[in-house]
Amino acid sequence: MLNTAESLQAVKGELASAKSNITVEYVDAERSLSTKFNDYYFDTVTGSQDGYFWKFVDESCPKSSGMGSDDCNVDSYATTCPDEASCDDGASAQCPYDLCRRAAVTRFLGIVEPIGEYGIFVCIFETALMILTCCLICFNPRDAEQTILMKSGNFAADDARAKIKSAV
Repeated sequence: MLNTAESLQAVKGELASAKSNITVEYVDAERSLSTKFNDYYFDTVTGSQDGYFWKFVDESCPKSSGMGSDDCNVDSYATTCPDEASCDDGASAQCPYDLCRRAAVTRFLGIVEPIGEYGIFVCIFETALMILTCCLICFNPRDAEQTILMKSGNFAADDARAKIKSAV
């Protein structure tokens, strides 16, 4: 998770400093994310446009992209809307993910970074727990043979006390 977060941070930085005609290369996580983002956009653009995804598109994607639910819906499909055929043919300028890439990367980072940080916390906690368990094992003294036999029921408590008194 932290590798994904670091690579997305690099992409976010490159996108912020890149000019509009420079293409920033996709990282591994983005390849999967862009495919799912584009597929979901095209599957729901002429159908139900409610829910978290379309709220994100309307609020976070640039208005200049013209891909919001007001412009692209079953009633009106503006010329600025992403084109599925062109997107499938490899024209990234027509893909919804590319039109909303900065916002999508920022949102994905907001999800991935806390998960990675939680993973580090769990690893540190488990390591500390293992060390403390080992310390507890070393701290507890071993029972005497008579005590072990008495706990298992093979030796009577009175016999054990008598043996201990006779040994002293």
